[in-house]
Amino acid sequence: MKTSISPNVGVATGEAVLPPLMPAATNAGLPMKGVVAVLLLGLLLPVVVHDEFILHSLIMVFYFAYLASAWNLMCGYVGQVSFGHSVFSGIGGYVSVLLLTAAGITPWLGMLVGGVLSAVVAVLIGYPTMRLRGPYFALTTIAFAEIIRIWFENTDTIFGIAIKGAEGLSVPLVGTDWTVFQFESKVPYYYIILVMLAIIVGMTAAMERSRLGACLKAIRGDRDAAESLGINPAKYTLMAYALSAFMTALGGSFYAMFIRYINPERNMGVELSIDMALMSIIGGQGTVIGPLVGALFLAPVAELSRTYLGGQLIGLHLVLYGLVLILAVLYLPKGLVHPLMRPWNVCKAGLARTFQLSKPFGGMSTRENLVVGGLVKNNDRRRSEAKADELLDFLGMSALARTDADDLTAFERRKVELGRALSTEPSLLLMDEVVAGATPQEAMIMVGLIKEIRNQGVTVLIIEHVMKVIMGLSDRVIVMHLGELIANGEPSSVVTQPDVLKAYFGGDYVEAGA
Repeated sequence: MKTSISPNVGVATGEAVLPPLMPAATNAGLPMKGVVAVLLLGLLLPVVVHDEFILHSLIMVFYFAYLASAWNLMCGYVGQVSFGHSVFSGIGGYVSVLLLTAAGITPWLGMLVGGVLSAVVAVLIGYPTMRLRGPYFALTTIAFAEIIRIWFENTDTIFGIAIKGAEGLSVPLVGTDWTVFQFESKVPYYYIILVMLAIIVGMTAAMERSRLGACLKAIRGDRDAAESLGINPAKYTLMAYALSAFMTALGGSFYAMFIRYINPERNMGVELSIDMALMSIIGGQGTVIGPLVGALFLAPVAELSRTYLGGQLIGLHLVLYGLVLILAVLYLPKGLVHPLMRPWNVCKAGLARTFQLSKPFGGMSTRENLVVGGLVKNNDRRRSEAKADELLDFLGMSALARTDADDLTAFERRKVELGRALSTEPSLLLMDEVVAGATPQEAMIMVGLIKEIRNQGVTVLIIEHVMKVIMGLSDRVIVMHLGELIANGEPSSVVTQPDVLKAYFGGDYVEAGA
């Protein structure tokens, strides 16, 4: 049986006794820095790129990245695949177009009205279907979307307002300024969709850190376990569905105004829903930047294959498009963004770990082991050496600074590994059986070190068998037995639970106590 603990971020209650182990600000992930760089680069592109075709292509790439991100808000984070999101795009587009052409209302307001209406439709669809899982939910979304699309295709007027069925609506040119969402060049459209993309990426990042995001990820991980924590899956999924529908409708409104035309097939078809889903899944669903990466990869492939192959060998471009999808799914099942989160990148993002069997760098001194982590972090030799000396003092190993790591005792090797992890200035530290093989005195020394680390603001997650250590350190304890979660809560409550006692002492002990 293994027991894990995850103390909350600690707050020092007295004077700090060791140098700060981490900077005040948490480390931003490298992928997010890449996104910021891409968006900043995007701001400058129209200054140097004046070709209308290239601008049009970039607008479409950002448009699909936006839609995939909107789809990801619910489907990616909950793990429910929807093939009916295009209907929200169509509703948003039709509402903004009709309000402009029939009532002269600016499309900016029309976008919001369409978004709200789409969110209402999402709630109406989602309320009876949120308990469905997997393919049953996917098939239901297709059915609802197709019903609405077919109804639009066969309807000429709604409340006396012409929508012209399958023929669709053209958006007349009523001016060339921001109030009517019509411009002489593509540059304003480019910046609008770029800003929309930046907003939805920022919104996704904020959601991921919020209560909503945590609950959605818990539901995706294990619905039953989430319910056991008091999370109502239907409630949170419905909230995400409405938010996702609202944002999708804004994208649909943009597209209708950009193309100046809307019809059910183009704006509500299943093909559009599939594009949203595939770009998010292949890029990395349930991540902030996965949909953006997927769109940046797939949208140009689709556009180029359609442009250069679609008119020569009918269907060949679809075959190539499908092959790219198959290869991506086979070799990168977690999405294109996954390679960006390799262990070395995870460490740079603020997560460090120790191993069950400690792995100091042999052939290097104790001090050199600690310098390596600092060098990787900041590439500053002098600063890394100073940090290593501080950590050696913290670990009580200054006298062993020049000793080869291979000549250390098992407990000293474990402390070196701990110091090496701390040299990377983590915000989250994972520790695997840190007192395995230690004497009681050594175990207490390790407990004291971990408490000081926590008091410096580093969250610590430990997997450990020794209950005395766990109870002395933890703010929260999770107990697993044979791969199943049997307890989760504060130490004082977990230690009295029958399943825990049974797992440790056997059923006879529990029955005897009862």
